[in-house]
Amino acid sequence: MHDDTVVIRFSSGPFRPRGYTQFVRSLTTMTAAGIISLLNDFRISKSEPPLGFLNPLLYSSASEGINAITSGSNPGCGTQGFSAVAGCQWDLVTGLGTPDFLKLKDILSRLRYGW
Repeated sequence: MHDDTVVIRFSSGPFRPRGYTQFVRSLTTMTAAGIISLLNDFRISKSEPPLGFLNPLLYSSASEGINAITSGSNPGCGTQGFSAVAGCQWDLVTGLGTPDFLKLKDILSRLRYGW
């Protein structure tokens, strides 16, 4: 790991506090938003415009900066839920996957606006 790597780990044991699922969803949303904010700061420091609408970038040039989730599922509420799909660019459980700040920063440093 790099010195600036942040790892957030949750217990997968039998005890999960009330609201655990909602907390994790909220935390991942805030984490992804923080990563995008840091990427915007990086671009602005290079006198480039902020990222704007992300889908074209995330589904093309920056897809290598997303870590695919290849196993796991989201069971709950008496259902089996959905399973992550290996080799799929998007699935119901994880969407695109998890953003890798350093990879995305490197990709953006090589791109010009208008991907």
